Amino acid sequence: MNAPIRPLRLLMSQPSIEQLGPAISALMGPRPHELLALDTAVATQRTDADVAFISREVTGTSTKHQIHPALQQVYDLLRQSPGLKWVHIHSAGADRQIYLDLKARGVHIATSSGANAQVVATVAGEGVAWTAAGALLGLALGLAVAVVLVHVVNPQSFHWTMSLSLPWERLGLLCAVVVLAGGLTTAWAARRAASVQAVRAVKEDW
Repeated sequence: MNAPIRPLRLLMSQPSIEQLGPAISALMGPRPHELLALDTAVATQRTDADVAFISREVTGTSTKHQIHPALQQVYDLLRQSPGLKWVHIHSAGADRQIYLDLKARGVHIATSSGANAQVVATVAGEGVAWTAAGALLGLALGLAVAVVLVHVVNPQSFHWTMSLSLPWERLGLLCAVVVLAGGLTTAWAARRAASVQAVRAVKEDW
């Protein structure tokens, strides 16, 4: 009889669990796993995590040389977790002493730079391009309809006409806002998807 598979324990902040929990569960599929909230783990001294995700709200306003007490408790918990194999951090660099210490004992440290940044930039650029194309096409179609209404439909159907005056500044501002919104939306979606990529990498590596 096969022994039951031990659940993969992932340590992360409560906001991260609320935001990424469903996506993580979908990625893990039938693989047993447990999402551990950092606050609870620190309070109960849970030192059995396999993977840890250190997101922006965890480090807060702490710096490399000034570590707030709450973050220090998280660092202490990571040091006391003998089964910890993987730590993913939100920052681009991993030169804080805690990460150097963990890496020295064989823990894999993954940062949020490199491929993720390139993916976000690429997707955001494509989003801006497609949104700009859509805005220009919509503007051209709108102008075409306006010209037909003023110079064709009105004289033929109502026997009167009027001059066509276009608010170019407002139209340009509207197009710019639409393009900006498209770029920000695709960048946010790409960044959120990139966060889940780390979970997929852990699953495949385990």
